[in-house]
Formats: sequence, structure tokens, C-alpha cells
Amino acid sequence: MSLTLLRTPGTILLAALLLFVSSPQLAADDTVTDSVRVYFRQGKSNFEPAFQGNGPRIDSLIARIRQMQGSSIVDMKNIRVQATASPEGTYQINYRLAERRAGTIADYLSKYARFDRSSLKVDFIETDWQLLEDMVDASDWELKDRALELIRANHDDKALKRADTRIYNYLYNNFYPRMRGTTVYIRYSMNMPELEDQFKPWPEEPIDFGDEFAPLPIEPLGLQPMALRQSEPEPVEPETLGHWYLKTNFLTWPLNLTPNIGFEFEIGRHFSVSIPFYYSALDWFRRDRKFRVAGIQPEGRYWFREGFLGPFVGVHGTFGWWNIAAGDGYRYQDHNGKNPTFGGGIQAGWKIPVFTKSKHPDRWGLEFVLGAGYMPLYSDKYYDVYNGMKVGEIHKNYWGIDHAAVSLTYKIDYKRRKR
Repeated sequence: MSLTLLRTPGTILLAALLLFVSSPQLAADDTVTDSVRVYFRQGKSNFEPAFQGNGPRIDSLIARIRQMQGSSIVDMKNIRVQATASPEGTYQINYRLAERRAGTIADYLSKYARFDRSSLKVDFIETDWQLLEDMVDASDWELKDRALELIRANHDDKALKRADTRIYNYLYNNFYPRMRGTTVYIRYSMNMPELEDQFKPWPEEPIDFGDEFAPLPIEPLGLQPMALRQSEPEPVEPETLGHWYLKTNFLTWPLNLTPNIGFEFEIGRHFSVSIPFYYSALDWFRRDRKFRVAGIQPEGRYWFREGFLGPFVGVHGTFGWWNIAAGDGYRYQDHNGKNPTFGGGIQAGWKIPVFTKSKHPDRWGLEFVLGAGYMPLYSDKYYDVYNGMKVGEIHKNYWGIDHAAVSLTYKIDYKRRKR
């Protein structure tokens, strides 16, 4: 039996194919472009991670850039930042706005992606009419043909409004917000080793072993074909940021001298749980005036916007102990000193960022909440003297406002990993 078959060109080609399939990191030396878009509020150029999901997208982009920078296979060509504005402003306003937006994202990338700011390609367009046309053309809007006709004939916001108010209003509400953004483009290529460097050619002449070796009989061994690729490990999602909040209610400090602290935890993208604690053991400057309370008011909230800013609604429970005197000669205490009130209700509120010009504008927030519900009050009434005698009991069902807060909040990040 001759071994010439092991050195045929077909065998070499098969070996090359096996190496290529078992090495997924090898790819053609083609240039690839990835992009991500960051959005801004109308007339604003400060970067808001919580607005329109900007934070996760830009963090994912920065992580991808860092991986490319540390890879010997990826050749990163360049990074381009391009910004634009929606058409409703004047040319001068839109020009400056687009320029500032491009600069904001370029500065952010150069700081957190660890490369020279001067290596970025930064450009901006005061109004990208082609982008507007592309978005309208890709939509399923029944009036898009008429809208495209008007846009192509009127590259002017006021002219569009005069031409057809109905179409203009739809453009303003549905497409203009998507024009207020900055797109980051990354161009890179994959360096694939040449196969000629991996294999040496076999000699053209077959090797002659002479007659010393007799061919052995070939018997089926029952072997199964070897898998071309090893099974890939189960994918693991990268670490993402979760958040919880530290807060305090300003209203209770001047109204009843009640210190308080609260904690709020995000659950998913729209739900959170807030747990404030209230405690006061102080007199109001006189012994016969006191508002001594201890309470907790856990809340479950639903946020209408992602990012845990803006409007929300929720439900809350109320648990509390009290010992109150108003200077009228009597003191009121929860029944037997160990029967707290309990109740619950509904609430609505709004949260706004405080320092909108900072790098993390949603780090500090101001929260306004008003809630109403039911509480059964069971109090003992005493003479307000030392070891004063009990003079009666009061049973009352309270319906009305049971929660009001103007709270300062501070967001704290933590990393979480999901499989």
C-alpha cells in the first residue's frame, strides 16, 4: 500500500478548511463599519445617559473599542463622530448645537475609551435632510410619499409647515426627535493569517518504502467522524450597571423635626421599591410640645419612562408609632404604647435631575410625591405631666393625604452579571 494519498492537494485543502472552521477569529481582511447613535433633548447638547437609553449604548461602544485596542487581530481604522440637529431652529442655532453635540460625545469617548482626542474625525451637519428622508421612506406611514415630496421640495422647516400642517406635525412629533443626535462610526478590519504560512508543501515525488513493508488488511473500526468544531461555551452577558438610591425627605425636617432616610432599588426597567424610615425623639423647644414618631412607609413604583426620571405612580403601606403633645395639657400615644397604626394608599410623583450640566446629570435628583390612603388610629389620651393619668381612648378612621415628600436623591451604581 502506498502512502501517496496522504500528500494529495485535496488532503491539504481539507486540512486548511479544518483549521479555518475551528478558528472563528479568522475572517477576511475586509473593512467593517459599526455605529451607535446617542440622542439629545430639544435644544440641548449635554450628554444624558438616562435619556432614550443612551447610557447602555455608549457603554457597550466603549467596551467594544477597548477590546479592539487590546486585540492583535483587529485593526481599528478610525472613529468618526457626526452630529446633527432637528430642522426647527435657525441655521446659526442648529450649526452651533450640532457642533456642541459632536464635541460632547468626542470628549466623552476620548476620556473613557482611552485614546487621543485629536485622532477622532468630528463633523456635524446643522440639519441632515437626507436622514429625515431615509427615516420617512423606511416607515409605514400612509402619507410618506406626500411627505417625501414636500421634504425634497422644501429643505426649510417653516416652508414645510406652510405647505401641509398635518404632515409637518407628524414629522415634528415622530421624526424630529430622532434627528437630535450624534452617531459614532467605528471602521475596523480583521487580519487573517495567510494559509501558505500555516502549511508547508509536500514533496511532489512519492516516498518509496520498497518491498520491506507489506500492506496490512484494513478493517472497519466503527469510529464516528470527529467534530469539526468544539462546542462553544454558553454565552455570558457582560456586566451591566444596576442602581440604587439614597434619599431624604426635606418636608419633614422643618414641619415636625423628623429626621429620615430612604433607600430605593431598581427592579427591571420600569419598577422600583422605595423604603423610607422616619424617627424623631425630640421636643419642640418645650417639654409639653413634642412630636415623637417612628415609622416606615414602603412603596412600590411604576415609572413611565426608562431611566427612573419623570412621572411615576405607585402604592404604599404605612406603619408607625407616635407620642405627641401640642401644649394643650394632654399627650396622645399609640394604644398601650405597642399598637402601631397601619394602613396604605396610592401615590403619584415626578422626579427631575438636579445638575443637568454635569457628566452624570441623573446622579442627583429631586423627587416630588403626594399620596392618599387609609389609616386606623387607636390612641390613648393622657394628662401631659410626669406619669400623667390616662383619661381616655380615641378611635378614628383616617382617610386623606398620608404621604407628602420633596426628596433629594443620590444614585449609586453597582455591577451585575447575568447568564
